[in-house]
Amino acid sequence: MDKNTLVGSIESYVDEVWDDVLDDIAALVAIPSVEDMNTAAPGAPWGTGPRRALDEGLAIARRLGLEP
Repeated sequence: MDKNTLVGSIESYVDEVWDDVLDDIAALVAIPSVEDMNTAAPGAPWGTGPRRALDEGLAIARRLGLEP
């Protein structure tokens, strides 16, 4: 595959999935993930917000076929 064909394929793929990418970003930034030591617990050493953001990121990764 030559460079132009590869670039065209990548651009097509990005166009195809762009709305999903924006939805995933919106889902992540909607979670208040500021450290809150008052809610720290095992598995959530920086609080529940950061843990929820991590869980959302892992869910996105699994949906995309990645193994976290």
